Amino acid sequence: MIDGAVHREGTMMQENDPQSFGDAEQGVSYQAQRGGGPHHTVAMVDSLRDTRPWVLFLSILGFLGAAIFLVVAAAMAIAVVATGETAAIFGGVFIGVFYGGFGVFYLFFSVLLFRYFRAIGQLLVNDDTEDMERALDTQRVFFKASGIAVVVSIGLVFLSMIGAVIFAIVLAASGSMG
Repeated sequence: MIDGAVHREGTMMQENDPQSFGDAEQGVSYQAQRGGGPHHTVAMVDSLRDTRPWVLFLSILGFLGAAIFLVVAAAMAIAVVATGETAAIFGGVFIGVFYGGFGVFYLFFSVLLFRYFRAIGQLLVNDDTEDMERALDTQRVFFKASGIAVVVSIGLVFLSMIGAVIFAIVLAASGSMG
């Protein structure tokens, strides 16, 4: 770093210059703003090539997890309905929906990862800037969805903790009154 500037591949970019990093909202790259055409480097493509097998691996694991959750949910639903007991059916349906929800959750993220895997493949075949943008956009969609899922999960854990505390207080109060 020299006097607030960062050296990147023969150009000097100011750290605090908002145009140094492109305008993502308008889809204009830094190079296009500066008069050069958009491009990608061999190192960028190599990084995505090296990432691609891991993306496929995680996607396959997600598909397997989704299948397991969905099969378990269906098996539980069938087993509980076969008992014919109303209380068991209610509990079984709740657990079946819970497992089914996890299956759909896994399926959704596995599809997003598989789309990313395919977009990287298109980039490797065509070596085109549009394919690079598509690959990075599918990566962005995956990470955005993952971030939202993490925030929602933290919120659900927090609400569950509050619910457990309230349940314990109610249980303790009803036990002391009886």
